[in-house]
Amino acid sequence: MPLSGEHQHRSLGRAGQIVALPALVATLACAVFASFLAPHVHPDHGLMFCFSLALALVMHEPRSPWRLRGALALLPAAATALKLTGAGLGLGLVLAFAWERRSRELAALALGAVLALSTIPLFDATLGEFSAYAIRLQASHPIHWDRLAAIYATPAGALLLLALAALLMLRLRSGRSEAWRAALRVFWVTFGFALPSVVAYAKHGGRENSLLPLVVGSSVILTIALGETRLWRGRGAAPALAASLLFLSLATSFPRPPLLGPPRRDLLAVQKRAVRWVRDETARGFRPLLAFGTVAWLDAGREDIPLDQLGSATELFLGGRAELSAYKARLLRGYDGLFVSASALVQNPLLSRLRPELERNYRIVEPEDGRYPQSPAGYAIFARRR
Repeated sequence: MPLSGEHQHRSLGRAGQIVALPALVATLACAVFASFLAPHVHPDHGLMFCFSLALALVMHEPRSPWRLRGALALLPAAATALKLTGAGLGLGLVLAFAWERRSRELAALALGAVLALSTIPLFDATLGEFSAYAIRLQASHPIHWDRLAAIYATPAGALLLLALAALLMLRLRSGRSEAWRAALRVFWVTFGFALPSVVAYAKHGGRENSLLPLVVGSSVILTIALGETRLWRGRGAAPALAASLLFLSLATSFPRPPLLGPPRRDLLAVQKRAVRWVRDETARGFRPLLAFGTVAWLDAGREDIPLDQLGSATELFLGGRAELSAYKARLLRGYDGLFVSASALVQNPLLSRLRPELERNYRIVEPEDGRYPQSPAGYAIFARRR
């Protein structure tokens, strides 16, 4: 049964409404400072916005059923267009409404699935070999199953376990209440949405951002549970849970320390050096390869699209694709200089494999001692031997 209009605002409860906004602001602030690149545009930003809209739909349904069904038809397609793992959003919504046996909403989601699938031929026709790179190549990468088994030990996994415990307590203490139904819907949407992202996390090179759906969904479940007064009896229970929720949201937002103080200054110094290097190489008519992302490329005034990217080449390497040979040829003989981060020199499997050939064709000009940098925040500039 959907939440009626007069009870929609009560799914969070009074305590939940009090803590929701501070928790949201604190979490967003910590997420921004947890990564040097967090403030820049990323597909995850739009994807999390779609996820938030889906959670809003299952917690506070529009009065008009047509608005709900229209949103259900469009949200999965929008999420999939932003990032292929966004297809999980449609799966999560299907689980939520199938649990309640709502056939009309499921029909709208079937239309949404058709629209989401139609983005693949659309992108193939407009963006080149989209499915070859974004689907078949990504599917060929190895999966580290041990990473899946260890998710429970991550901050996101711990938060999910706590949310599941709160969901169970809601069912036992308050029955099939409005709060329990809302929290269960959030769980189903989170579960389906997180499935593709969790697989992406288990792949080689998977990062913590793929576990963000677990963080967001679990935080919402805990906020709903906080507002159910029948669950937390006693004067100190609700404030204690509110403090715990804020702490967990903060801790889960950055499994690594935020980039403040000296670490942030070090990375900013590397960024500025990369910008100056690209500008100098361009002014001299040289061909530079920046293996340091694209931010410095744009800040240096370059408006062209770099032909080669280390991230894309690494994906070709992991997939064992023959197209990598063209990249290797250009890397070893087609550029006048390379700017490589220290972390890539140490951790990237492709660069590790190519290191002997790289040293035969290039020499290190920075650091000045000609040695590979020892600090993770360092960099190396290579010049082609002439």
